[in-house]
Amino acid sequence: MAIGEFVTFVDGDDYINFDMLEKMYYFAESQKLDLTFCSFENNEYNDTTEIAQESSSNEYIRKMLQGKVQRSACGVLFNLDLIRKHSLAFDIDMSYGEDMLFTIKALLLTENKIGIIPYKYYVVEKRIGSAIRLMNQNQYERIQLLAQRLDQIFEYLNAKNEYELLLNRYYYFDILFSISHIVRSNIGFFKKLGKLRELKKSPHARECLNVKFESSKLVRIKALLIKYAPSIILMFFYKLNNTMKKV
Repeated sequence: MAIGEFVTFVDGDDYINFDMLEKMYYFAESQKLDLTFCSFENNEYNDTTEIAQESSSNEYIRKMLQGKVQRSACGVLFNLDLIRKHSLAFDIDMSYGEDMLFTIKALLLTENKIGIIPYKYYVVEKRIGSAIRLMNQNQYERIQLLAQRLDQIFEYLNAKNEYELLLNRYYYFDILFSISHIVRSNIGFFKKLGKLRELKKSPHARECLNVKFESSKLVRIKALLIKYAPSIILMFFYKLNNTMKKV
């Protein structure tokens, strides 16, 4: 339904600063950019740029997979022609990572440089009850679906080999994240054990736990623990780790 030159997305519980679209539009239009990114306020990412600049889509995808920039479709100005040309749309059957997937598709498909505005124009409202902060017993099923869709788009555009190690790293840490969700969820003890067993048996998890990226000994020890330790030992380890973090 959009009729302008560009489109952006804002989550319902977030907001944008008053001059965000003006600044981003001016830069995107002057440099003929398909995607222009701004920074987020009150987040954990460090801004390394001081002025608006151009970058390659390849470099930005790498930073997304490394967790150095936001993995979101929010705070981005998309050229509507790019979206229409490739019939880009959100995967509506996904409840996790669909915005990251949409943005990566656009980055892979653009033939132009992208723009980065270092100013913090997008403000994330950090609500205690927001979906991203709730412990979800089905988190691993959600990240498996995201991994499947990411692999499909990278393979379709013949880019899988170029990003293989970064994807392996990203999936590995998503598995750790999923285990934490299971252990800290509100389901019963035996259901937690069952969820952990399902994760450990998954071909996707077993493949990702063959750590291919450059990593520390601790990363490799964790991978071995997840693959070979009984689920009850794995749960005890995570509970102990969470307890020590609170001390």
